[in-house]
Amino acid sequence: MIKRLFKIDSYPNLLQQQQASMIAGITLILIIGYTFYTAFLPSSIFAPRTTLQYFIDTANINFFIRVGIFYALGGATLFILRRQNLNLASWVAFIMWCVLTVGFVAETGVFNGFNTVALLLTILFGGLFLGRKGVWIGLVITLIALNLTILNRANLSDELLPAYIVSAEALAKSGTSDALALSFISICLAGVVVLFLRYADISRTIGANEAVQIRASAGEIVTDITQRVAQRVSVQDLADYTTDRIIKDFERIYHAQIFLSDDSGAEARLTASTGEVGKKLIERAHGLKVGSVSVIGQVTYLGKYIIAQSGSSDSVHQRNELLPETQVEAAFPLRIGERVIGALDLQSKDRDAFNRDDLA
Repeated sequence: MIKRLFKIDSYPNLLQQQQASMIAGITLILIIGYTFYTAFLPSSIFAPRTTLQYFIDTANINFFIRVGIFYALGGATLFILRRQNLNLASWVAFIMWCVLTVGFVAETGVFNGFNTVALLLTILFGGLFLGRKGVWIGLVITLIALNLTILNRANLSDELLPAYIVSAEALAKSGTSDALALSFISICLAGVVVLFLRYADISRTIGANEAVQIRASAGEIVTDITQRVAQRVSVQDLADYTTDRIIKDFERIYHAQIFLSDDSGAEARLTASTGEVGKKLIERAHGLKVGSVSVIGQVTYLGKYIIAQSGSSDSVHQRNELLPETQVEAAFPLRIGERVIGALDLQSKDRDAFNRDDLA
């Protein structure tokens, strides 16, 4: 629903689509969650009244201005996402969070866990929305807001404070120690978030390098196959070489096989299959009807590649008792011109072995 509503699929790559989905999801959760909390739940500070009731009773115009800005920025974030401007949407979403938390916490004082967590989340949201630079920006904003909030404790009255606070005077006296402790926690949190983002960047880089290596290996296989075709190698030898080479070069694939359609085009027959299991399947003259409810049946009928998870209710994967460890199966049509002549079938014990973006 979020993807359709905010045109997430229109973003050029998977990473941007994921970022846009995250921003849209967080923004909607904040808008809906804050509305529900403010209007219907007893406030942790103003109980038994809700936050909305309290500020209506006290005629606090600053609260309504701040909430209006919050909703306006939330709406702007969602609108900008639809306009495909991810960078601007990230900044507006971060500012929306700052308006909500910093303004409210600075006005009420940091004297309970809820306020403290809300303020510290500014660092986390900075990292989520803006990356590493957002963490440092969030840290600066948090430290400034923290000190302004503690300075504002001198203006708090006993009536505003919950029963577990002895007095406003005692709260004000603890300001220095609270400021030091919370500042230290904020800096440590920022460091942890930066290290996590750095790890995520490294993991993404490694993944990209692996994808390049996989494509290079695939290119070498295609080149070798082309050379063998030019040498007029038999179809059987070519199929055997291809499946064996795939198993050798791609360690996440534990079984590979090739099906070729018969003369009538009604059945895809197993031509090459790796390992002892492959020998048994070939001895059985294993084959699948074109168009049958199976991965090979659908690939040879539709002419499109299919990735099917084992055990999924909507999967066309058919369990083979000789290959019980298969977690995911991917098959690709083999063509001569526009005519589908068979399929290459790959199976893995790793459910994440086949990435649709890499295969597209």
